[in-house]
Amino acid sequence: MKKIYFLVFMVSFPIMGISQQLNQTRINHHLSMLLPDDIEKIDTLGAITYGGTLNKGFISAVLFNDSRGKINNGKEIETFLKGFQKGMVETAKGTIISQTFIELKSVKVNKVLMLSDFIPNMVQWNTYTFRIDSTTYTIQFVYPKQMEETPEEDLIIKSLEFSTQ
Repeated sequence: MKKIYFLVFMVSFPIMGISQQLNQTRINHHLSMLLPDDIEKIDTLGAITYGGTLNKGFISAVLFNDSRGKINNGKEIETFLKGFQKGMVETAKGTIISQTFIELKSVKVNKVLMLSDFIPNMVQWNTYTFRIDSTTYTIQFVYPKQMEETPEEDLIIKSLEFSTQ
């Protein structure tokens, strides 16, 4: 499934440099966030991907449902998110540059900066992965390697609205 997800991501990778208007978008009953106007929704074997262009980059928000149910313990969540992220890095043939856990509005988030070896020294991914109930969410920002975080990334992350009800 990870290979299919990555293939869908790479096929939908847009031409860099197209700026879009950002709008608050409800992803599901647990999450809403700013997303670009050109957002496309793709359902692939249960993984739902929202992808669109940013100024000189790309964003995707991917939802994975599984049967494990809720993970309430903080250490279990960290272990789960690290394992999940490791699978994504391996699928992308990437290298983790940095990894840290942050708290966003009471939700534990695994923030990872990764370089992808699919296009050596060209592409960097900033990913934010978290879990609410039985759904794992990963939000990815993909840029040319020389770029740091963009203002759009900060704005989008600050726009995240969670509901754990």
